Amino acid sequence: MAEFVESYPVPGFFQLPSVLDTRVEPADLTKRYIDLMRGTLQDGVGMAFHNVSPRSGLVAGTRSPLLWPAVFECFDSAADLAALLLFAEDGPVTRTRFHGRTFQADETREQTFERARSDHRELGTTFAGLMLTRSIAAQHLGELSEHVIDASQRVSFGNGRVGRTAHGFARWSNDFLRRYSEGYRALPFKPTPYLAQAWSRPQYLQFRDLPLLSWVHRPRVVSYLDGDEASLPGAQCAERLHTVLKATIDGPLKGAAPTRIFYDVADDDASGERRMALATALHAVLPDFDLLDVKKGYDLTWRLGDTGAAGAVAGIALASMAAWEAGGASLVVDARQSDGVTVLAVTPPDAAQRQRFQKRPYDAS
Repeated sequence: MAEFVESYPVPGFFQLPSVLDTRVEPADLTKRYIDLMRGTLQDGVGMAFHNVSPRSGLVAGTRSPLLWPAVFECFDSAADLAALLLFAEDGPVTRTRFHGRTFQADETREQTFERARSDHRELGTTFAGLMLTRSIAAQHLGELSEHVIDASQRVSFGNGRVGRTAHGFARWSNDFLRRYSEGYRALPFKPTPYLAQAWSRPQYLQFRDLPLLSWVHRPRVVSYLDGDEASLPGAQCAERLHTVLKATIDGPLKGAAPTRIFYDVADDDASGERRMALATALHAVLPDFDLLDVKKGYDLTWRLGDTGAAGAVAGIALASMAAWEAGGASLVVDARQSDGVTVLAVTPPDAAQRQRFQKRPYDAS
């Protein structure tokens, strides 16, 4: 985020655990959380030139499988959407903060948090963030940026230090305006819901130079319910999951086995059944893949504790880091619910794409 486009209110999807306090209106919670994210960026970590769009949305559901389909639907429905910030969090403190848990009169704040932890003994504390970008949506902004006067100005401080104001759109260049006014033509830019202003050249370069850690492919969703919304037998669930796993491997992975699989079956009474369904379906597709090999199979619950609402983003974040650092493709399987599974493929950037970016602090090579 620190290297993202300045003065561009990036829209986001924020996932929190289910809101238990019925007094909290969803719109109020969404606004409060967006304000919190904005304040954290601008004041908490000193990123005064960055912002979060009020068009962002909040998904409150501890085991919601809808996040990734909603993300891709958002990109599909908005041709002007160049980026989307995903952030998810869960943990005892998060649930205390957003569920309206009350502090009892005879206990301290620390005792209240300890009570929350004891209520969720296996619940880990997880924060996961991703910046999804779509280069083609910013292509015309790059062409127009040559004709934008940047708003940033040099600033001198009393202690002798020199700084600048934020990059952004100040105005069109005189030559550009003259060219269109003489021909009585409309300017080739119209504000859209996600792009209120054209980008200046420094803004576009900030977007262009973002490192590409991985490609996240369209999710495939498996339903374990029949037409009457009743649960299917275990064998039919495994068969449906087998079909989706095979389609994902034959599609984005082009028939090759993934280097690793990140999976999340949560930690409840039915997690064993979900793990067995995944193992059965996977063995039918990839008989040589050992899900219990610690270098190939990554059970997020065993590694991180119950990730709760953050699980849908945490798996993709880890797969993206692995794609950049170690290469190889990953499958991410969100099997936190007994009524269905979401499967995504994550593939690494190629050698040419890696060459475009400077060496990252977390680059293993």
